[in-house]
Amino acid sequence: IMLLIVVGGIGFLTWDDVCENKWRLHRYRMQSKVILVTTGLLILLPAVFFFFTDFSALSTGKRLLASFFQSVTPRTAGYNTVTLSAMSGASQGIMILLMLIGGSPGSTAGGIKTTTAATLFLSTRAIVKNKNHLVVFRKNIPHQTVTKALAITMVSISFLLLAAFSLYQAEGGSMVDVVYETTSAIGTVGL
Repeated sequence: IMLLIVVGGIGFLTWDDVCENKWRLHRYRMQSKVILVTTGLLILLPAVFFFFTDFSALSTGKRLLASFFQSVTPRTAGYNTVTLSAMSGASQGIMILLMLIGGSPGSTAGGIKTTTAATLFLSTRAIVKNKNHLVVFRKNIPHQTVTKALAITMVSISFLLLAAFSLYQAEGGSMVDVVYETTSAIGTVGL
């Protein structure tokens, strides 16, 4: 199931690159490279975090599987194999972030997209390093692309917060639960 989720969340153009160029990564489009690296990091880093903070009652093998599954599923699928409410608050926060990011352009997933998140992260890193241009895989990213990524993210977060506050006022409950549910709905995740 994890493999199917990742396959569906990567996007058709990336799969075209993979099928056409196989292991000749230097021939991939820049977007495909960014998608594959970002997807790998969005699977690996949360899985490591989940492994060390949650699922301690499980055996090591099941804990590893649960960690990776919970790292993959929030970005598009909405399946769960563990009790999500038993996860730590920090883990639930990471899952909210993963649901907000979603999948890649041209995929079956919702969210702001992996390329948007990667563009924001890389532009922030460039600013911290005091660089004037954003260069990724030896290609210059236009300033207009960074501005669009920022606008998409801000509109998404604003809509998310407006919806969450409205739902909280109407229904009450825990604000974390409301944000979790709202993000799941907006990202078309279903958790």
